[in-house]
Amino acid sequence: MTLVRCATLEDRVELECMHQAYLEALTHHDHSSVEPHELDDKWFTDRDRLFPYVATDGDELRGYMLVYGPAYSRAVGFEVDSYVHELFVSEDLRGTGLTQTLLEHALQERSGTWVTEVLETNEPASRFWAKTLAGRPGLRDEVRGAFRVYWFES
Repeated sequence: MTLVRCATLEDRVELECMHQAYLEALTHHDHSSVEPHELDDKWFTDRDRLFPYVATDGDELRGYMLVYGPAYSRAVGFEVDSYVHELFVSEDLRGTGLTQTLLEHALQERSGTWVTEVLETNEPASRFWAKTLAGRPGLRDEVRGAFRVYWFES
């Protein structure tokens, strides 16, 4: 049974491993501005402005989503309530609905305006976001450089 919840400091090591798998997956989409980076400790300490979610299957972490609140969203140039910074599930679970479950959980917890940026060359992610957001209130999108930016509402 899959459970989606806020990540805790106890998830730190396993989440960092999954984060590295996310970064590795991005290397297959040939985009030079996405540089390797560690998972910042602020995700576990700045709980008023950063919102890390994890999907677990028993004791095993199977996916995660990192969401900026309004202050961090503005810092990266978006006047929204929430910014999807990263969304990732284990390769063996892609297409099972787990990614949708993570997103829906966060949308239910955090009402308001949202934005995400998707590498146009990342075809699986591009298909996911286009399909998942179709018909969502406030949906609009535009291409900015190598990214498609989606604005939507929860």
